[in-house]
Amino acid sequence: MRCLRLFCLVIPIVPLFMTLGCGESGPPKAVVSGKIHNAGKPLEVKQMVGHLGLRFMDASGKDRVPYDAVIAPDGTFKVNGNTGTGIVAGKYKISIRWSDDGPVGADKLKGKFSEQTTKIIRDVPSPTPIDIDVSKPEG
Repeated sequence: MRCLRLFCLVIPIVPLFMTLGCGESGPPKAVVSGKIHNAGKPLEVKQMVGHLGLRFMDASGKDRVPYDAVIAPDGTFKVNGNTGTGIVAGKYKISIRWSDDGPVGADKLKGKFSEQTTKIIRDVPSPTPIDIDVSKPEG
C-alpha cells in the first residue's frame, strides 16, 4: 500500500520535471526590422509582376542558410528567420534584387548589391532599425 501511495505521488510530478529546461537553446536570436529606400523614397515595385528581394547572409560564411526579408510597400521590412524567432546574432551581408519582371527579370540595381558584390554589412541585433539606402555604396 505504501508503494502504491508513493507511486501515485511521483507519477503526476514526472511530466513537470520533463518540461523543465526545455525550450529554445543555442545562440541568441533577434527579429530584424528596418527600411529600404532610394534617397528617402520607397523603391516602387510593379504590382503583380514586380519583385524586391532583400536577403541576409552570414558574413562569416559559417551559416550557409540565407534569410529573406518580408518587405512592405513603404519599404519597411522584417526578417523573422526560419522559425519566426529571428536570426542568430552576428554580422550579415545584405543583398538586394529589384526587378519589374519578377525575380528572374533584369535587376534595376544592375547587380550592385548582388550576393557576390554587395558591400552592405550590418550587425544583428541592431540597436536601431536597419536603414538601407540604395543610393549609397554601403547601403
